[in-house]
Amino acid sequence: MKITLVGLNHELQWKDPSGDLKRVLDQQFKNSSIGLVAEEARSLPTTVAQRLASQYDKPWMDIDLSS
Repeated sequence: MKITLVGLNHELQWKDPSGDLKRVLDQQFKNSSIGLVAEEARSLPTTVAQRLASQYDKPWMDIDLSS
Protein backbone atom coordinates (compact mmCIF):
# COMPACT_ATOMS: atom_id res chain seq x y z
CA MET A 1 0.00 0.00 0.00
CA LYS A 2 1.33 3.42 -0.95
CA ILE A 3 0.80 6.22 1.57
CA THR A 4 1.18 9.89 0.71
CA LEU A 5 1.13 12.31 3.61
CA VAL A 6 0.46 15.98 2.96
CA GLY A 7 0.55 18.67 5.64
CA LEU A 8 -1.54 21.78 4.98
CA ASN A 9 -3.07 24.62 6.91
CA HIS A 10 -6.82 24.29 7.32
CA GLU A 11 -7.75 27.33 5.26
CA LEU A 12 -5.96 25.96 2.19
CA GLN A 13 -7.35 22.49 2.88
CA TRP A 14 -10.88 23.89 2.85
CA LYS A 15 -10.91 26.90 0.51
CA ASP A 16 -7.99 26.40 -1.94
CA PRO A 17 -8.24 29.96 -3.34
CA SER A 18 -5.80 29.36 -6.22
CA GLY A 19 -7.16 25.94 -7.19
CA ASP A 20 -3.62 24.52 -7.12
CA LEU A 21 -4.40 21.97 -4.41
CA LYS A 22 -7.38 20.65 -6.36
CA ARG A 23 -5.27 20.30 -9.51
CA VAL A 24 -2.50 18.40 -7.70
CA LEU A 25 -4.90 16.09 -5.86
CA ASP A 26 -6.99 15.50 -8.98
CA GLN A 27 -3.87 14.27 -10.79
CA GLN A 28 -3.16 11.92 -7.88
CA PHE A 29 -6.67 10.49 -8.11
CA LYS A 30 -6.33 10.03 -11.88
CA ASN A 31 -2.80 8.61 -11.92
CA SER A 32 -2.59 6.33 -8.88
CA SER A 33 -4.68 3.73 -7.15
CA ILE A 34 -5.96 5.63 -4.12
CA GLY A 35 -7.84 3.32 -1.77
CA LEU A 36 -8.57 5.74 1.08
CA VAL A 37 -8.27 9.46 1.76
CA ALA A 38 -7.67 10.30 5.43
CA GLU A 39 -7.03 13.78 6.70
CA GLU A 40 -7.13 15.79 9.90
CA ALA A 41 -10.03 18.14 9.23
CA ARG A 42 -12.21 18.04 12.32
CA SER A 43 -13.23 21.71 12.35
CA LEU A 44 -13.82 22.07 8.62
CA PRO A 45 -17.17 21.78 6.81
CA THR A 46 -15.59 19.91 3.86
CA THR A 47 -12.16 19.81 2.26
CA VAL A 48 -10.85 19.75 -1.28
CA ALA A 49 -9.68 16.16 -0.77
CA GLN A 50 -13.02 15.14 0.71
CA ARG A 51 -14.92 16.57 -2.23
CA LEU A 52 -12.61 14.86 -4.73
CA ALA A 53 -12.84 11.55 -2.87
CA SER A 54 -16.61 11.76 -3.18
CA GLN A 55 -16.33 12.64 -6.87
CA TYR A 56 -14.09 9.62 -7.50
CA ASP A 57 -16.18 7.36 -5.23
CA LYS A 58 -13.31 6.77 -2.79
CA PRO A 59 -13.68 6.45 0.97
CA TRP A 60 -12.71 9.49 3.05
CA MET A 61 -12.21 9.67 6.81
CA ASP A 62 -11.33 12.35 9.31
CA ILE A 63 -8.42 11.49 11.57
CA ASP A 64 -7.20 13.34 14.65
CA LEU A 65 -3.49 12.86 15.18
CA SER A 66 -3.70 14.23 18.73
CA SER A 67 -5.90 11.40 19.89
